[in-house]
Amino acid sequence: MLASDDQVTPTYSTLFIAMRTAVLLLAALAIAACAPATSSLPPTGPTQTTTSVTTGGGANLDITMHADNRPSSNTVQAPPERVWALMPAVYEGLKIPIGTIDQNSRVIGNRRIQTNSGRIAGARASSYLNCGNTGLGVPIADSYQVDLSVLTQIVPAPGGSTQVQTSIDANATQRGVSSAPVRCASTGRLEQQIAAAIQQHLQSH
Repeated sequence: MLASDDQVTPTYSTLFIAMRTAVLLLAALAIAACAPATSSLPPTGPTQTTTSVTTGGGANLDITMHADNRPSSNTVQAPPERVWALMPAVYEGLKIPIGTIDQNSRVIGNRRIQTNSGRIAGARASSYLNCGNTGLGVPIADSYQVDLSVLTQIVPAPGGSTQVQTSIDANATQRGVSSAPVRCASTGRLEQQIAAAIQQHLQSH
């Protein structure tokens, strides 16, 4: 039995195990640091829907839509804190009413935008959404009631940059007629305008 003042000299096996443990720990920390940031936006993906609508002449028209509403991602060369601080001004400048602000996950936007005017963010709704056409060839997004969700999340990216992830989800419902809503797909234009507005604000501040 060892006395309290005895000294133990580490063996080669003990030193090897300690060094290997330290190397594995450093490797695990490096992998965690390089892991991509996760998104708090609603999960979406490719969908196909077929909706029957009634035309002005009373005939039924089947509209099949192929939509992929996964978040659009743009990289901005600025720290997330700075980009996040600009987001209220970005949304207000694009005339998108803000209904959601989550400081913890850095998500801003509105899950319940409704328009009957055929316009979104100051432009024709069909410039942002593809909901198909009526039997007369009129874009459904411009002539139906549109229920829209627009959410943008600010996510840290490598090198101190920022990923701007915008998710758009929309349906169009024929006014004055009892019918199922038509699924809409984003054209990508609104997501690009949000990213461009961020760049403009960064340059002016």
